[in-house]
Amino acid sequence: MSSPPTATSAIAAGASTESTHLTSPSAVLAYTKDTPFRVVKAHKLTGGMIKFVYRLFLSDGISSSDSADVTQQLTTTTAILKHAAPYTASNPAFKLANDRLVYEARALRHVPWRTFVYPPQVDGLCPGVVLPEVYFEDVENSTILMQDMAMIEAGEPPMHLDSFSDFCEEAAASERKRLIAQAIGTVLGSFFAQLHDWGRRTESHTHVRSLFEGNSKVVELMLEVHLGCLFENVAKAGCKLSPDQERALRAAIAGLDEAVVRQQDTAVLADIRPANILLDLEGTERVSRITVIDWEFTALGPSFLDLSNLMAELLFLGFTTRVDSTYADVLDAFARTYRVAGGPLCLRSLFIMIGAALLEMVASSLARDSEEKQKVRARECGEYALRLLLDIEKTDFASPDNDPLMMLSKTLLGALN
Repeated sequence: MSSPPTATSAIAAGASTESTHLTSPSAVLAYTKDTPFRVVKAHKLTGGMIKFVYRLFLSDGISSSDSADVTQQLTTTTAILKHAAPYTASNPAFKLANDRLVYEARALRHVPWRTFVYPPQVDGLCPGVVLPEVYFEDVENSTILMQDMAMIEAGEPPMHLDSFSDFCEEAAASERKRLIAQAIGTVLGSFFAQLHDWGRRTESHTHVRSLFEGNSKVVELMLEVHLGCLFENVAKAGCKLSPDQERALRAAIAGLDEAVVRQQDTAVLADIRPANILLDLEGTERVSRITVIDWEFTALGPSFLDLSNLMAELLFLGFTTRVDSTYADVLDAFARTYRVAGGPLCLRSLFIMIGAALLEMVASSLARDSEEKQKVRARECGEYALRLLLDIEKTDFASPDNDPLMMLSKTLLGALN
């Protein structure tokens, strides 16, 4: 059993300092020969679109801790290697700065997740969020090696993990499933409330700014995808706008992108989605571990950026899968918890970003999916997103009786019936 090497030990061990593109398992095996790790096999994981991700099988175990109690050490013989090329893994023509894993390593090392506390009602259903441990960082080659958060009981672990959707869509509907879904939403709402509080608190904000201020380009990229392409996505979603509606929508979003870039008030994950939330389940009884992964887009921004991404994805998946109420249950508990525990929140901006994110998802889905039933559901989601945007100016965001944030899950439940 060996202790996790430190970031500086990578250079001492002779890791290559020339730019390396680890785009295949053979390249990874060659690269790791000059690191402190004895790697016997590398498997490329599917599902990653931005970076190259591999599961490494090691001849020697690595000790790590995945709980708030750092004395509880686990030993594993697998690890995850992430490599960022100067382009996206799914589309080499799309250029993207390859320093982004620096910010992921910083987030995983500095976010004080071990100090976060959670509401008592989740006890026995879902523990608090954990983050993977970073074993090794090679800044020169845009590579990090980190803890493998897959629960491996026997045989080889799966090459693709999407445990959140597996739970929501594959587990049979039951009262216990509903309670677990609510607990997951509560834990996530509490986690992001505490993350954002850490990022904006006077005593920690300067430190947070020094960690993530340099990653502002990812916020600009998100704004371009969602707001810059909004009217293109409206058309791709099959939605029609009258001239008056187009003018109203342009007026509603005017200046929001510049305002978001200026509003660097806390640390935001900026790309949180259900696929980045790993669940380890003990049958149908409880979640034994919940992990948030993929922190490379961590930056400074308003808290509603995190909320809009996750809530839009939950809405989209609920609209298009329609298995049961699970996505709505997670969404409702997440919104309720964040509403109580979170700090200042601009609901108007949040709703604009939710609507814009939904339309981008609908446009992508219609271009990708061939099944007519899915297309119909996606179009219905697009129509809902457009209504959300067009109703911005007449929505009472200060209503104490009909909180618009709580209405999102109710709308999703209505679509299931």
